[in-house]
Amino acid sequence: MADSEGTALTESSGSRQWGRTVLVVLIAVAVVFATGLTPALGSLTGGTPASQFVPVPENPQSQAQAGGGQGSGAYNLSGQPGSTPESSSQQSGDPAKMGALSAGKQASVGGSLAAGNDTYFRSLNDEVHFVATSEKPRYWRTNAYDQYTGGGWEQSGSPEPYSPPIQESPRGDRISYAIELQQAATSLPTVWTPQYVESGAELFVTPTTSIVTGNAVPAGTRYQGVSYRPPRDPDILKTADGSTPSQIERQYTQLPNESRAALQPLASNLTANTTSRYEAAKRIETWLESSKSYSLSVSAPPSDGVARQFVYEMDEGYCEYFATSMTTMLRSEGIPARYVVGYAPGERTGQDEYTVRAMHAHAWVEVYFDGVGWVRFDPTPASERQSQEAQAAMNQGSSSYQAASTDGSPTNSSSSSETSKPGENDSQSGEQTTSGSTTTTAPTATTTTTTTETTGTTSTTATTTTTTTTTTTSSDETEQSESSQNETKTESEGPAPLNVSLNREPVPGARVVVTVTRNNSAVADASVLFNGEPVGRTGENGTVEGIVPYTEQLDISVRTLENPPELIGGMGTNPGFASVQPARNNSSESYSLDTDATVAVLGRTVTANEVRLLATIDGVPVRNATVTMDGEAVARTNASGATRVTLPSEPGEAMIRVQRGAVNGTHTVDLPRLNISANSTAPLALPFTEVTIRADMNGSGVTGVPIRVNGEKVGTTGPDGTLTTRLPLAATAVFELQQFGQQRSTRITGLYKNTGLVGGALALVGILVLYGRRRTGVTGKSLLETIVSAAVRTLRWLVDTILVVAVGLAGWVSRSLVRLKDALLALVATLQGKLSPRVLAARFVAWLRGVRRQIVTATESVKSSFQNVQHSLQTDSDGTRQSDYRTFRDAWATFLAYLSVRTPDRYTPGELAEYAVREDGLPADAVETLRDEFRAVEYGRREPSARLERVEAASQAIEAAKRPDDEVDADEGGED
Repeated sequence: MADSEGTALTESSGSRQWGRTVLVVLIAVAVVFATGLTPALGSLTGGTPASQFVPVPENPQSQAQAGGGQGSGAYNLSGQPGSTPESSSQQSGDPAKMGALSAGKQASVGGSLAAGNDTYFRSLNDEVHFVATSEKPRYWRTNAYDQYTGGGWEQSGSPEPYSPPIQESPRGDRISYAIELQQAATSLPTVWTPQYVESGAELFVTPTTSIVTGNAVPAGTRYQGVSYRPPRDPDILKTADGSTPSQIERQYTQLPNESRAALQPLASNLTANTTSRYEAAKRIETWLESSKSYSLSVSAPPSDGVARQFVYEMDEGYCEYFATSMTTMLRSEGIPARYVVGYAPGERTGQDEYTVRAMHAHAWVEVYFDGVGWVRFDPTPASERQSQEAQAAMNQGSSSYQAASTDGSPTNSSSSSETSKPGENDSQSGEQTTSGSTTTTAPTATTTTTTTETTGTTSTTATTTTTTTTTTTSSDETEQSESSQNETKTESEGPAPLNVSLNREPVPGARVVVTVTRNNSAVADASVLFNGEPVGRTGENGTVEGIVPYTEQLDISVRTLENPPELIGGMGTNPGFASVQPARNNSSESYSLDTDATVAVLGRTVTANEVRLLATIDGVPVRNATVTMDGEAVARTNASGATRVTLPSEPGEAMIRVQRGAVNGTHTVDLPRLNISANSTAPLALPFTEVTIRADMNGSGVTGVPIRVNGEKVGTTGPDGTLTTRLPLAATAVFELQQFGQQRSTRITGLYKNTGLVGGALALVGILVLYGRRRTGVTGKSLLETIVSAAVRTLRWLVDTILVVAVGLAGWVSRSLVRLKDALLALVATLQGKLSPRVLAARFVAWLRGVRRQIVTATESVKSSFQNVQHSLQTDSDGTRQSDYRTFRDAWATFLAYLSVRTPDRYTPGELAEYAVREDGLPADAVETLRDEFRAVEYGRREPSARLERVEAASQAIEAAKRPDDEVDADEGGED
């Protein structure tokens, strides 16, 4: 029993030990497996499920940095992007892996440097996102946005189902291409403007004409597209300034008020004197390219003022900042523009094949031109961006990275094998140089002996080989075999002359790209000098970048290694020495430079105010220039050609001068004088009466100015520059203000003196009243009784007038209704044949005459009422008042109002009197009196406004007869 138990225990323990051994072995195998595969997988694991489990060391330069720029806000429509993903991580549509392939409804701009906040615009990862097949390199567009929030962009509206063709009558060149996705995607890259997309996925079109999918499509998806590129000829765009549709203008010029107020002064200055929308866009694009540097290592600006801070405060940034700033500056000038995201052309990896990686994610601008559509502009410095991409590619193991040239745009070319002005070159090459330092592309060789020569900031690697194939990135894509043949030919015949060209007209301070060629082939490792000062050596594509000096003339000379320095003498005669030639003109050896700078003052030009100064030449900033004010140095401009200065505290003219070398510019500001005035609202200024104080400059009121009265602050001026307050109890009131470094005052004197004068005048009036009382016997009581009596008479007149008008109006309405009824009955009778049209016409004429008489009567009644009050206020010479009798018109109107006859105008006065006595029971004597007076007025010469005592008595008798008994009794009782 004991052995049995012991054996069992031994077996159990051994089983556990075997399990542990197997587990340890499996862990060791897994570690070895992971360690062996990790270097091989490299960056390829970034888009695979293995990347979630296998830790892959990343080069710090390839790590995504800040958190801005990531698209968000998926299209949560049924069956559209944002729906439930499939199980595969490639199908999951994770935005962190998909980059610009998942551009949602929102896009932030910029971000912090905190680890873990990724943005595809700052990523230098060489992970492949898609491979494009196209005859030429293109910009690959994935989305565009219309609403600027201050901290980023949003897209309004919702996608619509894809229904080809997308546009009915496309304009421009037809472009065909094919895409093979290497990552999952919800936003399909297309060339602008897409027309057809052939794919098995469910497609939708966003309001900004981007193509999105119903569900995230997996890696390996292939599709084909057809697009039409809008015309890009500058001559066409310069004339495309017709009327913009109101919807586009309203939607694509939207800006927060704070952003518009901040950016509009600078944009207006940069676009001053431009004659077209194209020229304005080019001016802003050139300024951004020239005044800002490209860098991925920038801190985040505030979330509510990205464009403002980048334009005014930051010296460097990346594509998000450049594109956002150009879009908002154009909008501040009323030019429709929008923010676009997608990819740069990528790397050329084969015949008509372009590999587009994560680090090629890019942002640019589209500007609307009437009759043409949306045209691309790219303000981001291309050479600096491509240089960082090339360096990142080499750091991650690529030895032959070749950036593709673009498909052309009306933007400046970074480098070109042909001389061009901004907007005239339709291609951008992938040259990789920055400000005097050149990074050359490694050539391919069969056997190598390598030497490295370092001069200043230029690093050139020369390789001696038995068979050499030179890689060039110039826009004409010269075949390698032709380059070798040309070099062999020139060696046998002697070196051909060098040709030197620039990518733009040189302006002091501008970055220009110098291209050196011989027989249309790029000349590498040539030393370029500006006015005798070395700039750098050309790369494999024959280009080098430099900054134009601040001089009146630019002489560009080129030296090659084929001639020793002592042989370089005469300009233009030695094949190894060349001078720059203006485009299409080989007669001149130098450029005359424009040295007149434009100086703009941004801000309120008032005394002691701090303003921003901007100095430019043709949109290029004048950097590190000395700023003087009235001859005294006060500041220096920064890399953007801007600085801040405080204006003088004394009013008058102030001259501001900006100077660097031969470049200078002046601006004169007129600083107005601040004035103050005080005016009493009363005829005579007295203590405690109101006074209005006004602060103004050049006749315009100044708001917000604090006002002091006798040293005590009483308030600030309002929008019209005025403040109303009361005068103090003092002999003198002193009003003071202090604003813009100026102090002004005014005063009102003699307040006590004015008070004494008013008091004396009142005393004199009192004396005169007392004197008049003694002379005339008029007492205060009698004067008061007279005033009260006049007031009572006036009130009685008003009541009587209202009563007469009301009674007359009631009678008129009643009679009008009766007449209308009779007219309708007559009309019906006429239609039925019971009444002839002649009789109907006669009755209509009679009705019109009645209306006329009523109107005359009413107007006479009103006239008589005003005459009554005038007579009632008058007194006879003996001091007795005139009898207050009614006029006859009033009496007759009152009589007719008491009759029950509907149409009294149809009867004679005699018939009316008989009817009034017989039917209405009115007093016969009173009625006869009125009847006789009516006849006297109508047939005699008595005025209808006559006042007769018997008419008044008759009217009172008629009123008494028609008044209710209780009112009569009350009157009689009152009289007793």
